[in-house]
Amino acid sequence: MSCEQHSAIQKMVDFLVDKVEKLEIRINSLENNYSGVNEKLENITSFITDIKSNIKELLAKIDEIKEKPGKRWDLIITVLITSAVNFLVVGALAAIMFFK
Repeated sequence: MSCEQHSAIQKMVDFLVDKVEKLEIRINSLENNYSGVNEKLENITSFITDIKSNIKELLAKIDEIKEKPGKRWDLIITVLITSAVNFLVVGALAAIMFFK
């Protein structure tokens, strides 16, 4: 092998070594970015899970609030009916006692 061929081969090897080193740097950079992206993805997933939980709690509270007026009307009607029945019973007892 002549000195020129050896020199050409050495240049090619140096070029390839340089390329491999640059590729290793890029791969390391991508790996670091990937781990950062993976960590961010886990944080986002956790955040979304928390949001879903909060939405479920809010929906439950909204349903509870929706039911309150109905419960209040039911209570008012019950009180009115009970009062009317009590009034009639007391009136009937008073009439019985008065007319005896």
